[in-house]
Amino acid sequence: FDHLGYTFPCMYSGFVQVHQQTDSSLYYWFFRDESLSDTAPLFIWLNGGPGASSQIGNLMELGPLKLVRTGSGDIQVHSLTGQAWTEAANIIFLDQPVGVGYSFGNQVYTSEQQVRENSIAFIKGFYQKHPEMRNRDLYVTGESYGGKYQPNIADAFLEYNKDNAETDQIPLKGIIVGNGYVDPYTQRMHARTLSLALGTVQFEYIPQLDILEKRCEEATRANLTEAPKVCAQINSYITTVDGGMDQYDARYPATNSSTQEA
Repeated sequence: FDHLGYTFPCMYSGFVQVHQQTDSSLYYWFFRDESLSDTAPLFIWLNGGPGASSQIGNLMELGPLKLVRTGSGDIQVHSLTGQAWTEAANIIFLDQPVGVGYSFGNQVYTSEQQVRENSIAFIKGFYQKHPEMRNRDLYVTGESYGGKYQPNIADAFLEYNKDNAETDQIPLKGIIVGNGYVDPYTQRMHARTLSLALGTVQFEYIPQLDILEKRCEEATRANLTEAPKVCAQINSYITTVDGGMDQYDARYPATNSSTQEA
């Protein structure tokens, strides 16, 4: 129990080795669904970056725990039972690729193919540690650059199922993509259009948005490494002039958590 009297969720954390030769292991923090149901699905949650730990999603967005700083500067851990995704699902918050968050290894992983291979190794290792999850419906979920990881990992699972016996199938049922960074160029170039459609930016601010979008377009075509910094100025400007809109849901005012991107 925490000091407010709430029950902490059933949870486990640890590492799954995904590549023996490079001593590479992925870190996970796993939460059971709150009712400890025999049928609740299993979600793998992925933040983006690339390089963002999925514990951002865990502790700041949808997980059942909340970190609270007291007046004295201490950090307390509070339970959010009844307010998290664990109301409906078992959730693995997975730090990947190797090198992200608490995951480690002797090799830097830089390709989508490595992500595919390590994801298969991870889920097989996870099932060995938690066999009660072996037949649960599986969903690959996440946000931001996770919108590139999720389809790729799901495709790897489907390919694995095609190549292996029915007794060794990964029970993938779908993917859930939130604010996915699927097509950077198209998405960045429509921030102005979206703001107008939602009525969150007045016409007097459009000329400046046009300038920022032009800079973003040029940067995206010239240098994808530097482009995010340039293009981020569009969202920064919109959040400055929109009167305090939540960037995840324009129907509501912004909160501290809604200003985070990962």
